[in-house]
Amino acid sequence: MKPWGIVLLAALSAASVSAETIIPGGSVSGTWTAAGSPYIIQGDVTLSAGSSLVIEPGVQVRFALDTGIHIYGNLTADGTLQPGVGDTIFFTSNETVPQAGDWDGLYLHSQTLTRLVFCNLQYGDIIGNGGGSVNVLELSNCRIALPLLMSDADTIALSNCEVTENVHINNTHPVNFEECHFLGSILSNEASSSFYLQSCTIDGNFHHYCNGLVEMTDCHVAGNYETVFNSNDCDSWLTNCVVQGNITDPSDMWLVHSTVHGNITAINLDDYPTLTISDGSLIYGLITLEEYYTNFTGSYFLNDILLDDVRQLLFSGNTIFGSMTGDLDGMIGSLQLMNNLMYGGGVVISGYFSDYGGSVVGNAILDSPSHGLRLTDTGYGVGGTLTIRNNTICNADSHGLAIVDQTSISPVILNLFNNIAASNGGYGIYVSPWSIQYFSYSDLWGNAGGGYTGLLAGPGALNQDPDFVDPLHGDGRLQWGSPCINAGDPSAAYNDPDGTRGDMGAFYYDHSVPVRLLLTPYSQPIQIPAAGGGFDYGIQTTNHSGVSQAVTAWCDAILPGGGTVGPILGSVNLTLAAGLTVSRLRTQAVPGGAPEGVYLYRGYAVAGGDTSQDQFAFFKSGAATEAGMNGWVCTGDPFPNDAAGLGGPRFVVARDLSLSVSPNPFNPRTALGFTLPAPGLVGLRVYDTAGREVATLVNGWREAGVHEVTFDGSGLASGVYLVRMEAGEVSQVQKLVLLK
Repeated sequence: MKPWGIVLLAALSAASVSAETIIPGGSVSGTWTAAGSPYIIQGDVTLSAGSSLVIEPGVQVRFALDTGIHIYGNLTADGTLQPGVGDTIFFTSNETVPQAGDWDGLYLHSQTLTRLVFCNLQYGDIIGNGGGSVNVLELSNCRIALPLLMSDADTIALSNCEVTENVHINNTHPVNFEECHFLGSILSNEASSSFYLQSCTIDGNFHHYCNGLVEMTDCHVAGNYETVFNSNDCDSWLTNCVVQGNITDPSDMWLVHSTVHGNITAINLDDYPTLTISDGSLIYGLITLEEYYTNFTGSYFLNDILLDDVRQLLFSGNTIFGSMTGDLDGMIGSLQLMNNLMYGGGVVISGYFSDYGGSVVGNAILDSPSHGLRLTDTGYGVGGTLTIRNNTICNADSHGLAIVDQTSISPVILNLFNNIAASNGGYGIYVSPWSIQYFSYSDLWGNAGGGYTGLLAGPGALNQDPDFVDPLHGDGRLQWGSPCINAGDPSAAYNDPDGTRGDMGAFYYDHSVPVRLLLTPYSQPIQIPAAGGGFDYGIQTTNHSGVSQAVTAWCDAILPGGGTVGPILGSVNLTLAAGLTVSRLRTQAVPGGAPEGVYLYRGYAVAGGDTSQDQFAFFKSGAATEAGMNGWVCTGDPFPNDAAGLGGPRFVVARDLSLSVSPNPFNPRTALGFTLPAPGLVGLRVYDTAGREVATLVNGWREAGVHEVTFDGSGLASGVYLVRMEAGEVSQVQKLVLLK
């Protein structure tokens, strides 16, 4: 992102410069025009209280060594010629060979309003406080190549700016940064400030001294995100952000649809804050929590989670490739593990379960190097109930499910049913010490230590092969004909979503469609490097109806920011006899041009009016490149009557595409038409002349033929824009002229 708009550098207007103006020092005010440029500052100058200085487009203000400007009044330096177009105003050194620190800088004093637009500040010491409280500092479409150090300001606002040095801001509410690129760090070290950042890139660290609010949206932090705790009035909201480094935050934090490549350390220093991670966030590193409330929902974790005295553990709808270990707080520690996929790690937690109970429902815990699920009761209360139902625990090196009472004073009440524990290295269910309690409607099969110990078997207990889809590759779903289907607790309260009697385990078999499609990734987690890569997976279709079915199947992928690529496999038409299951191994390539983030690889099988859908996640590193989105090629075993391999790759290069715009010029809407001679992926995006994307009109698969889309420039300034169309390996660019 180039953060400042269209500029016509001073060199382009040199012919209009007729003189230079010498400012020996002292008080300044009035208007500085291009006709008097350059203005040579030979001594310190002062803009007095109650005075104003206006600097017009194209002016150069050149400072002699060790001189600067002290602002007590109002300074406006606006290089705008027309909306979005400016002639840069320079604040720079007057030396023949300028160097950083030649001149002192801009010093803002109390009760000032400073507004800089289309300005370039370079070779100075600082933009900063000269003393007192600054009212407002506004910078737009500026390049700031000197340190920015501000405190005790009412408002600081930067938009479309490039800042090459570190930014130090203290005790300012609010601080608004929009579409800015910070080549250094943003630091708030001495007093609280409230930050609002939108679509910004920070090449260094973000360091925030609480108390105060931070709201980041669509931002990228290349370094670390750090908060120094000062009071419990400190909140951090990161929405659709990427943090390349670590997060250290002892305060309340929300990560919403965000990616963290480093570790997260959340250690309470005062008042039991909350860490919320939600909406498809992706965490690559280790998470360490101490004395926190936690609320993790619908997100992805590629490493372990360590718990120390956690007050609330709410973990729901997540996928984790690692272990969750530690202890809950003895005062109000609560446990809720609901509907999670856990690969390559188990859950080992101690807590006051006999006091507060807990719920572990609907989880698949696969291939743990220790226990699958081990809960140790350290409480002393009476009446706490642990409900553990509809879990699938498979291939743990130790016990599948272990419940240990460490105090032996008041055992926790166990409510165990509808579980599957299979092929574990210890017992399927291990309870210690022995208690007169029961498990029911559960399948304990193939466990090296035995099915269970320390409790009794109740109704519906099985010791049969659950017939998983692919246990070797971590797929614990049930095949058609599994003894665990319709074998759970017969109470209607536990019926499956399709209305049939409940199944055992975390995955119910869907009877509502005649044909079921499943996708099984062969290695997890799937992490695609920046340069691109691929993965293997199995695709399976099962006709569990009593008659032959005509099936149409295909796969696509959901992009991190929304939108779809594909079909990237199929579509293909199949005829499946009654009771037939067809399985194939496929290999999917992911191009390096694919953007960073979480993808959902989806498969569909349509039989009649019913659709079966399945999906799994994979993760891509590195930003999208100029290589584009070509290269989503799927190969592998063909399906019946499909020698090309399930439809083969359908990316046809559209070499004869056409793109038209009418009307052009336009105000404020125009129609863009394009013709594709063959189906393929199409990208149609609009950029300003600085290369910033302002609109995405098309991003997905389009069939051959004529297409039309409307571009609405109501929210944009008049000027020239570029529309770029990509289809296959071909691209076209046309100029758009918006006249208002």
